[in-house]
Amino acid sequence: MKVAIFGSYNGGSIGDTAILLGLISSVFRVLGDDVEITVLALGTLGINSELEELGGRQRVKRVKEVAIYRKVDYSFLGVEKFLNKGWRVLRRLRGRVQVNERRIRSVLNNSDVLLVGGGNLVMDLYKNWPKLLKLVCSVSKDVGVPYSFIGVGSAPINTLQGKNDLLYSLKSAKSVYFRDLTSKKYTEDHLGFEKSAVGPDLAFGIDSPQLTQADKENVLMLNLAAVYSRQWPVKDPDKYDNYLSNMVVVVDRLVESLSIKELVIFNTNYPLDETAAEDFIKKYKSSSNLSVSLNFIRGRNTVSRLLDICSKAKFSLVTRLHAGIISKISGAHVLAIEYQPKVKDVLENQTSHTIVESLDAVLSGIAFETVDQDYYNDIRSERNCVSHGEVDELIRLVFKESAAKVI
Repeated sequence: MKVAIFGSYNGGSIGDTAILLGLISSVFRVLGDDVEITVLALGTLGINSELEELGGRQRVKRVKEVAIYRKVDYSFLGVEKFLNKGWRVLRRLRGRVQVNERRIRSVLNNSDVLLVGGGNLVMDLYKNWPKLLKLVCSVSKDVGVPYSFIGVGSAPINTLQGKNDLLYSLKSAKSVYFRDLTSKKYTEDHLGFEKSAVGPDLAFGIDSPQLTQADKENVLMLNLAAVYSRQWPVKDPDKYDNYLSNMVVVVDRLVESLSIKELVIFNTNYPLDETAAEDFIKKYKSSSNLSVSLNFIRGRNTVSRLLDICSKAKFSLVTRLHAGIISKISGAHVLAIEYQPKVKDVLENQTSHTIVESLDAVLSGIAFETVDQDYYNDIRSERNCVSHGEVDELIRLVFKESAAKVI
């Protein structure tokens, strides 16, 4: 079988890469190692390197990524950069998405089924995204390839054009599975689309052999989304400063109550959250009175490396949803901050023993006040979350609903 995958896969978000790896891993488990997978990519993913690091070397030749951004080769004239920039500007002025439709059509013509997901795809925060989604779905429909939405989130949806394009894409799908109940309800309220269900986040499907067998140390992993920063969609310098200041308070509170010896900061959205981490470190060093070792894992790391690092830690304090999922898969005890509803919805319903506090609780300095070592004494440090089997069952159901042959 030949499976095409499309989503917001651009190489910047480690969370999106984790979703893709979980989806690919599950497809292989369901269909066997003879399946061929093509990822319609919005940037350079290096997905085969990621698979190889996770122990999937035998699968590398069965997976390829195809860049769908439109790019014209004028290098022989020495004006490639100028003309491609001009092309992008022209397309932007015309309100058209900057992708190679012919390449998309070629991939889908050679596929049996298209899986759209996961990640936060049902939204119009970026105005051209619904157009791109509609284009891919339209081509799939035109060439007779069934497609399904799987493991997706939604919101915000604010524009009339965005609503129309998103609704078109959803209505033509064989099936639609959201990753959380909040997204399903939001889509019902804002688009009037009700033919959907809820399934697990696809990142839980990642194959990660032996990672959770590492000895756990008194280490607290820390992940900081750049909430309210100058790079955030909603900017508020005062709230950003308050957020960082109170994160220092929260971290100190957990260092004391959980007897933490080392603090390790990591990001799952590069480079956006790297700045937040740097700003936090400055504030922490200037205002914390506790003596704890502090390390910062800089840059864009592979999912495999983060799984390995998190597997050595007892605890992980996260804002990003997939920082929490990666930590949970690795066997760490997760404490999460609900900066968006999906964090609470997914982590409370698809994992166990995860403590979630609101962003307001952080901003008011009261988050995680009751957390102490006694809470964790009777909880085994292991994978307490959605199983591979649950993800595979969803994939199997989607193939059945798409009338695709499942081995």
